[in-house]
Amino acid sequence: MPVETPTADTPVQTPTTPTPPQTPSGPVSAWCHRVAEARGFQLLSTGVIVFNAVLIGVETYQHMIDRFGWLLRILDELCLAFFVIELVIRLTAFGVRPWRFFRSGWNCFDFAVVAAGLLPGLRENVTLLRLIRLARIVRLVRVFPSLRVLLTAVVRSFPGAVGLVMVGVVVLYLYGVLGWILFGRAMPDEYGTIGEAVLTLFFLLTMDNVGATVREGIDVTALALPYYVSFILFGAFVLINLLIGVVITSMEEARALEDEARQATEPGSVPTERETVDLVEVQAKILELQALVSRLDPSPPEIRQRDPREK
Repeated sequence: MPVETPTADTPVQTPTTPTPPQTPSGPVSAWCHRVAEARGFQLLSTGVIVFNAVLIGVETYQHMIDRFGWLLRILDELCLAFFVIELVIRLTAFGVRPWRFFRSGWNCFDFAVVAAGLLPGLRENVTLLRLIRLARIVRLVRVFPSLRVLLTAVVRSFPGAVGLVMVGVVVLYLYGVLGWILFGRAMPDEYGTIGEAVLTLFFLLTMDNVGATVREGIDVTALALPYYVSFILFGAFVLINLLIGVVITSMEEARALEDEARQATEPGSVPTERETVDLVEVQAKILELQALVSRLDPSPPEIRQRDPREK
């Protein structure tokens, strides 16, 4: 059986991720899809979210409520009506498979926020209604990819940050007890109890009023200097820098996930560096297997098909 050996001129086939059809079936769903994907509609949605946030800020001024309370309520209802229409359009864009809309966590969040504003029990509760309206501002994260990357990085940093937080709690407790022993009687407002001592040390992590605190401790005992220096070096520098490192690593992972998701939804996207390396390795393995098969070919040399490049 002849084996075709790829040459340097043979093009390498790049695997592409299958993408869903750009336009769903049905005239209504197709129209909704075009509207939902239109740049102008997305900018309008972003503008309404920002306008709704401005309304919430205006309502914090009592004289504005006294003069324009009726207008603010009407504008808020109009914003809610727009959000409902937007949600209906985005749901209809999926045609006969509307459940695919809920595969995205951000879509589920949008649906929950908009639907909560329509519930009768919540609309009578002013506090809950304001919280729901405030949650609409978070919908901006869905619009801006950079915000999605930051939020994803924060979420992905939780597992690594939990260990650092536990270490920080242990360090605060140990230094709090030690501070209570050293300064409990002389500085009762700062180290009178373990709770006050831990709170004082927590403020020191932010480098708040460090100089005055250290000088006040030195007047009490000479051990204050190594006590504060060791705590600030380990707590304020080491732990916080480790936490920053965890967040930065998570941000790089979140950015890579965002790039992969964007490439998966864009037809004809350029392969990533990892995919290119995998293609080179696969091609090398194919060449090795073809060479092995050619050595094991039992046909006589005069019958075996010769490679056209051989002279």
